[in-house]
Amino acid sequence: MSYAAALELRHADPARYMLLITDLTLPEMNGEELLERARERAPGLRAIITSGYPYQPRMAGIEFLQKPFLPKMLAETIERMLQS
Repeated sequence: MSYAAALELRHADPARYMLLITDLTLPEMNGEELLERARERAPGLRAIITSGYPYQPRMAGIEFLQKPFLPKMLAETIERMLQS
């Protein structure tokens, strides 16, 4: 799914989505920019950003997963993010 399609879905029904999972490196924008755009309608949206590159989140509500990671690590991070 493209970032534009994801934003369209998110903006159409903001209450339906509680968590954004994205890669840091995307065509035309990065994952943090995608989160900023998604937060225009839902300021409290949390995110998991993944990358093979080192990354330090610049905003609150972001967890970072360094690639490669195990599916269990992703599941644990999702659970932690949804419980907070």
